[in-house]
Amino acid sequence: MVLVLLLLSILFLSYAYTFRRDAKGLQHHISLRQKELGNIIALKREYLERKGMKANISQQERLSLSLLEEVVSKTIKGGKLVALRPTTLRLGKNTVEKGIEVKIEGATLGDVVGFVGTLERAGLSVKKFQMQLKEGKSDLIDFLVVLSEA
Repeated sequence: MVLVLLLLSILFLSYAYTFRRDAKGLQHHISLRQKELGNIIALKREYLERKGMKANISQQERLSLSLLEEVVSKTIKGGKLVALRPTTLRLGKNTVEKGIEVKIEGATLGDVVGFVGTLERAGLSVKKFQMQLKEGKSDLIDFLVVLSEA
C-alpha cells in the first residue's frame, strides 16, 4: 500500500514538474508573440497616419496654405516659417498656373530634404528653389520654394 502511494506521488510530481516547465515555455512564447504584435500595431499605426496624410491631401485641394503650414510644422524642427503666400507662375505666353511661395529661415539640411521629399510624395511640384546659408551660422539654411500642383 505504501509502495502504491509512493509510486502515485512520484507520478504526480513528475506530471506537475512537466506541466510547470511547459507552462513557463508557453508564457515565454506568449510574451514573444505580444512583443511581435506590439511592433505590428506600431507599424500599422504609422502606416495609417502616413496614408491618412495622403488621403487628406487627395480629399482637400492639393495645394492649399493650410496643408503647407501643416507640412512645415511637421517636417521643419528648428527653422521658422517666414512667408507663405499664393503666387502665379507664368508657364508660357498665355498659360498661368497658381502656386504657393514658402520661405523658411534657420532650417537644417535634413529638414530641407525632408520637407521637399514630403511635398513631392504629396504630388506637388517644386517650380523654384533658392537656398542660402544663414549668416553667422554655417549649419542653418534659409530657403525659398515655389510650388504648384504636379
